[in-house]
Amino acid sequence: ARAYVGPDETLKITASITPQILVKVAESDYLKRDQELKHSLLAHVTKLVASVPLAPAERTHLRGSIAALNGETHRAILLLDKAVKARPNNTSWRYELAKLLRDEGRYREGKKHARICVGMEPDNEPYQDLLHEFSRPRSND
Repeated sequence: ARAYVGPDETLKITASITPQILVKVAESDYLKRDQELKHSLLAHVTKLVASVPLAPAERTHLRGSIAALNGETHRAILLLDKAVKARPNNTSWRYELAKLLRDEGRYREGKKHARICVGMEPDNEPYQDLLHEFSRPRSND
């Protein structure tokens, strides 16, 4: 049985945790099984992102990640694209954008971002795998 942690306890626990870490927690397999907890955490992170000091690109990236986790793919792509334009050398953000573009069937755009990721980090296997995935023939490409 899982111990219940109420909202007050949750806020105390998460008060010292960065929004970046909380987004990673929301992405975890554990929270995929507990949608109610995931949505509560995302609501908290959304408020936190709006209230803590962050660089504009970081705030935009986090908002994009939160939108993606909430199933708002179009909004997430717009926000992540803006974040990547502000920090073009951030390959993890670019990779996140490329995966969303793939999921939306926007293969040409996604492949471009995946290619840049591999060019910047040629030994990164997830980046290589994504680029290879884009290179496979598709019936709707």
